[in-house]
Amino acid sequence: LNKVLIVKRDFILDNFTTNLKIPDMSALAAERYETQKRKYAFVSEKRMSSHILFVCAPPCSAEDVSAEAQGVLDELEAGADFSDMVQAHSDDQSTAAKAGKVDRWITNGEREVPPRYSKALFQIESEGGYSELVGTKFGIHIIRYDGTEEERFLTYREAKPLIVADLTAEYRKLSTLEFIAQFNITDDAFIDGDAMEKIFAPYKTADD
Repeated sequence: LNKVLIVKRDFILDNFTTNLKIPDMSALAAERYETQKRKYAFVSEKRMSSHILFVCAPPCSAEDVSAEAQGVLDELEAGADFSDMVQAHSDDQSTAAKAGKVDRWITNGEREVPPRYSKALFQIESEGGYSELVGTKFGIHIIRYDGTEEERFLTYREAKPLIVADLTAEYRKLSTLEFIAQFNITDDAFIDGDAMEKIFAPYKTADD
């Protein structure tokens, strides 16, 4: 009997959520954009980089590899050509073919990039500058800072889909909770109409 009731409940709930009419969220989305602009529209600074990678595969000497890397860094800071140094020293074949270029924009602290790499990249003071030697799980890097995409705010038009998606999810959740509550009413329970009106007021339009 309980299984039958659960199936009926799920069917009714699925039918309710499937046929739920979502109001126009444009006005509320515009308000959210202004009041929570940093949450929905802020885009962090991004940087482009190139690198030379020194891999230390056993039975190599980490000390010798570090010494080689430091020697290359000293030459670069003295004016040596970066592309030439990539070809002569980098163990990263995928970037060596592109003069060491890491073909992606990097945000400081993003998960897809080794933390030490992104941190070192964002510590370089000016474009064209080099990091100190940076150790990651891939080996030892010399990083060159190549370009910047400044931090900015998305326009409302760009941010609107994300805001509307959030508002729609909120509306679905509130509507579903209100619907479920109808089946959990006790003798001393009541629906506070004023409270419900207040909850749903932001989502309503003039036609509702």
